[in-house]
Amino acid sequence: MTTTTDLTSTTTSLLLLLLLLLLLLLLLLLPPPPPPQPPPPLLLLLLLLLLLLLLLLLGTPELVVHGDDNENSQSIDRTLAQRTSFSTP
Repeated sequence: MTTTTDLTSTTTSLLLLLLLLLLLLLLLLLPPPPPPQPPPPLLLLLLLLLLLLLLLLLGTPELVVHGDDNENSQSIDRTLAQRTSFSTP
């Protein structure tokens, strides 16, 4: 004679097995995933490498100081020096 807990356990196991089988069937019915995209053409990669090489060879442009800016900064330096200089008696 079987008890109620044995029947419940058996029923639960059968339901889980049925659920697993349904999931497996669903996975089999799904369409296959699309094929992976092909890699970019070799010519494009070579052009990108050439551009990177050109940028490395050229380097960063140097900062050009114009005469007006330099003169203004020198006059500011002189004014600041006059204000901070101490006169001795």
